[in-house]
Amino acid sequence: MVPDATQDARFAERTTVTGPRHIRFYAGRPLLSGGQTVGTLCLVDTEPRELAPDQEKLLDEMGAWVERELRDSRDEELAGEIQRRLLPVDRPLWPDFDLAGISRPARGVGGDFYAWGEDADGLHVTIADVMGKGAGAAILASAVRSGFQAHRGPDAAGTVAAVQAQLQADLDATETFATFLHCRVDGSTGRFAYADGGHGLTVLIRADGAHEMLPALGLPLGVVPGASWAAASGELRPGDRLLAFTDGALDLFDGSLDSVAPLIDLVRTAADAAETVGRIADAAAAAASRGTIGDDVSAVCVRYAGGA
Repeated sequence: MVPDATQDARFAERTTVTGPRHIRFYAGRPLLSGGQTVGTLCLVDTEPRELAPDQEKLLDEMGAWVERELRDSRDEELAGEIQRRLLPVDRPLWPDFDLAGISRPARGVGGDFYAWGEDADGLHVTIADVMGKGAGAAILASAVRSGFQAHRGPDAAGTVAAVQAQLQADLDATETFATFLHCRVDGSTGRFAYADGGHGLTVLIRADGAHEMLPALGLPLGVVPGASWAAASGELRPGDRLLAFTDGALDLFDGSLDSVAPLIDLVRTAADAAETVGRIADAAAAAASRGTIGDDVSAVCVRYAGGA
C-alpha cells in the first residue's frame, strides 16, 4: 500500500504521479494462478488515504474472488478442449459418404454433441442436446455420447432403447433429459433408418435443392422410464445431404421454428458436408460477435455421392 505517492521515493517522480493522472494513493493485491503471479488487483485514488483494516480485508477477499474466477475459467477452458478432442475427426471407410460436423458451445463447454461411427454394413450418425448449458450439461452429454457409442447396432430404435436403459438412473437423479437424432445409413445403398426423440431438427436436402423435414418420432431420453421408440426410414440418393442441427442454430435467426426455413436456405447451395456445416459455423461466429446467440450450436451433415 502507498498512502501518498508524492511522499514515497519509489514513485514520487513517476509521470503517473506528477502528470495529469495525479495518482496519490495505491493499494495492490497480487493475483495468483497455478502458483504464479498473473496480475494485480489495484486500487488508486487522486487523494492520499489509508485503508482501514476492514477495507484491507475486503480488498483481499476481492482478490480471492478474482483468483477463483481465473481458476474456474481455466478449468472450463481445459474441459472445453477435452470436449472438442472427443468430437469425431476420422472419415468413414465408405468412399461414397462425406461427413462433417461443428459444435460451438455457448460457454467453454456445452450440452450438445455429434458423433459418427461405422460397422461392416454402414454408418451411424448421432446428434443430441442435453437440457441446460455449461459443465453440468457437458458431463451428461459425455454420458449420452458414450451410451450411443457402446450400443451401436443395425436397429436404430433398439440402440436408443439400450441407451435409455443404461442412462435412465442418471437422468432421473439429475432431473434432466436429452433430445436426439440417431441414424443408421446403409453403406451400399444410401438407405437409412432413424430414431428421433424430441429433436425434430433434421432435414433431407435433395441434390436439386428440394428438401423435407424428418419428423420427431418419440420422447427425449429420460422423460419416461421404459419408453420405446419407433424407427422410420428414408433414402439418400446421389448428391443428397442429411443435415441435423440443435435448437441453438435457430437463434441465428429469430429463435423460433420459423427459423428453420432461412437456415435451410443458408445451406441449400453448399457443395458438400463441410461447406454445409461451415456456413452454420460462420453464422454462429458472427452472431456470437454481436452478442445475439446464447445457446450451444451443433450440426452434423452426411452427403451421399454413390453412383454420382
